[in-house]
Amino acid sequence: MRKIKFRAWDKASEELVEIKTLNFEYQKGAVCAVDYSDINGDLEDEWKLEQYTGLKDKNGTEIFEGDIIKIPTHYIIYGTDIDSWEDDYALVEWSEEYGGFFIYGETSLWEVLFEGRPKNGFHHEFPEVVGNIHENPELLKEN
Repeated sequence: MRKIKFRAWDKASEELVEIKTLNFEYQKGAVCAVDYSDINGDLEDEWKLEQYTGLKDKNGTEIFEGDIIKIPTHYIIYGTDIDSWEDDYALVEWSEEYGGFFIYGETSLWEVLFEGRPKNGFHHEFPEVVGNIHENPELLKEN
């Protein structure tokens, strides 16, 4: 059975908290969460809820929605001078349109979790979590 876990970004203290329980309201969904210190947080105003994807990076770190992953990628285009390794950074997001966790808006997260799997003619190595959108947004701006 897959683990269903959540964490939340506490907007006031600017830190991630692990969620112990979620409280639901009829037809509204999750409205409040309780962390492991028994602190309640309102999901609309105080906390941003993020779900565990059920997947892990190359170091065994759990990948959550909102995480930034580093993907070492080999770009090579035959017949040109392009032949280099670069670190790509991607934000893990939930896609309402496709019903799953994606990066770059169109690439399924699981597609990059297999070392050496070619994507659009490029080769990449297994990714790792290097931060999250709340604490390390500069990782995405640099790329």
